[in-house]
Amino acid sequence: MAIAANASAAATAEALVQDLAGAKQALDASRPTAVNLMWATERIYQLARSLIDRLGDKLTVQQIKARILLEAKELADDDVRINRRLGFHGAAVVPEKANILHHCNTGSLATVGFGTALGIIYAAHEQGKKVHVWVDETRPRLQGAKLTCWELMRAGVDLDLIADSASGFLMQQGKVDVVVFGADRVAANGDVANKIGTYNLAIVAREHGVPVYAAVPTRSVPVCVRQCSAINHDRVVLSRSTIDLNLKDGSGIPIEERSASEVTEIGICVHCLRSLLNLVIHPLNHDSQAQVALRLRTSKCTTQHLT
Repeated sequence: MAIAANASAAATAEALVQDLAGAKQALDASRPTAVNLMWATERIYQLARSLIDRLGDKLTVQQIKARILLEAKELADDDVRINRRLGFHGAAVVPEKANILHHCNTGSLATVGFGTALGIIYAAHEQGKKVHVWVDETRPRLQGAKLTCWELMRAGVDLDLIADSASGFLMQQGKVDVVVFGADRVAANGDVANKIGTYNLAIVAREHGVPVYAAVPTRSVPVCVRQCSAINHDRVVLSRSTIDLNLKDGSGIPIEERSASEVTEIGICVHCLRSLLNLVIHPLNHDSQAQVALRLRTSKCTTQHLT
């Protein structure tokens, strides 16, 4: 939102707000399951709107842009502080020398700095608990293999990369002590929506008596969003960042559906060519308009929500 504001050629404050409304719509649509993104874009939008409502012509467009940038920086700093508190709070449930199974990527690359579920692992590592991490490769985009492994290696955390389908066997063998993952959105009753594969993982963990923890970053003050025709709100959004208090359960959480090519093709970065090569691994008929849902509800298989 700060980048959109800076790039705006608006000559008036109202025109700038309209540009921000368009940026908000585009950003929100990019991740419909993740309510914390909408929470953040709404915070920036409402800041600009309130500055105009309260101060009117007393502020120039450049002054509003500067205030938006300051707010964005404050959000970033706040995110790191909250995630560090979440990480060390969550580390309390991690035993010494625990084998932790982590799904997807929830670290510095997914957040501003410290991470959410991965932040719990970082905190346990900082505390000298000598943890070991089973990293789910996380199909179809392989965020675990490509991102989480890289982050953990840089942090000096012991790890092994596993196929997603290997988690049940490891639990059966008693080689998993804790399962941790993040959350795109949590309904008022505690239902969690997260990366595809989380639901399967939570069910298998429950079957084997392995505790499951969802790392849920929250802010202390709910956000009450005003009606605004520019954004076409049809309801007031009550949110604690990741927790959506509008939804009584997970059945109302919008599930993001992505291109079938994310399953039928694998993207390989060819460094020498400085390009991305897509290899087709399944001759799917693309005329079938098949789509892949990447985020599904985990129901109530979690042991606790760590906030």
